[in-house]
Amino acid sequence: MALSFKNLNGSAKKGGSYMKLEEGENSFRMVGNILPRYLYWVTNAENKQLPFECLGFDRQKEKFTNIEKDWVQATVKDPKTGEPVKCGWAYVVQVINRKTGKLEILNLKKKMFESLISYCQEIESDPTDQETGFDIILERKKTGAFAYNVEYILKIPTMMKHGSSALSPEDLELIKDMKPIEEVVPRPTPEEQKAALDAFLSGKKESDDNGAETDSQNEAVNELDAL
Repeated sequence: MALSFKNLNGSAKKGGSYMKLEEGENSFRMVGNILPRYLYWVTNAENKQLPFECLGFDRQKEKFTNIEKDWVQATVKDPKTGEPVKCGWAYVVQVINRKTGKLEILNLKKKMFESLISYCQEIESDPTDQETGFDIILERKKTGAFAYNVEYILKIPTMMKHGSSALSPEDLELIKDMKPIEEVVPRPTPEEQKAALDAFLSGKKESDDNGAETDSQNEAVNELDAL
C-alpha cells in the first residue's frame, strides 16, 4: 500500500511512462500517494542489470520486516564482494510533467526527497494536495565526467516565488482516471520474484513485469551513486 506524503519517514515496470530528469531545470506536480520501496540491482552472466523489489521491506510500515521469502537476498551474490547483494532506496510517485503535459511516474532521488520533506515540514505543507500543493522545481546538474556524477538540487527560492496553487481543470482532467501507484507499480509475490529472477539469470529474457521500468533503467543504473 502507498502512503500519503505527510505520513512518510522518507527512509526504503510496467504500467505507465516514466519521467526522465533532464539536464537543467525540471518541473512537475506530485499527484496521489508516494510508494515506498527498495530495489536490488541484479547482474547476470551477460553483465546486464535488472532491478528486483526487495520483499524484506514493508511498503506500508516503511521498514524492513523480512517476513516474506526474498529469493534475491537468499541466492544472489554481489559480483564484486561475494556478499549477498544489497538493496537501495527506490521510492516512486506519479507526477504531472510540466514539460510534456503528461501523467508520468517518477523515480525519486533520495537526497532531493529528504530535502523536500524537510522543507514541507518547515512550511507545514503537502505538495501532493490538489488544492494547496505546489510544483516541484528541480535542477539536474552534471558534476563530473562519469555517468554517476550527477547532482539534484531542489530550487526552493523559485518554488517559494511560485507558491502554492490548486490543480487546474486541465490537470484534473489528466488525473481523473489515474490508478493508485501501488497498482501501477505492483509488488511481486515471492513466487513471481523467483520466476522472474530465474528467467533473468538463465538469460531466457532480459526483463519482466516484476522488474523496474525499461524507459529509465539505464538512467537508474548509471546514477546508482547519485540517488
